[in-house]
Amino acid sequence: MEIQSTAQANGTRCVVRGEADADNCGELGTALLGIAIDGPIELDLSGLTFLDSSAVSELLRVHGALEADGVEMRIVDPSPAVHRVLEITGLLDLFGIPAG
Repeated sequence: MEIQSTAQANGTRCVVRGEADADNCGELGTALLGIAIDGPIELDLSGLTFLDSSAVSELLRVHGALEADGVEMRIVDPSPAVHRVLEITGLLDLFGIPAG
């Protein structure tokens, strides 16, 4: 898995590519929580080809931690595979993803 973050005028955009699973989802959480936060975080998952239940749990943990600190995290451009997993788990709304 590759994670790249870029500061923008209105927050931070993080691009994640590869697969997120039990073996590496902790890296994702560490990277997201380690960002110098100046506004909302946009998590671009267009290059993420696989997302397992451990990675979903990690995204929920990070979302909750950031929310507790008053920081919004939303997923933008999820790949079809990621969109389907988040749709099945009922998490599209939580991460600000349109259903269509």
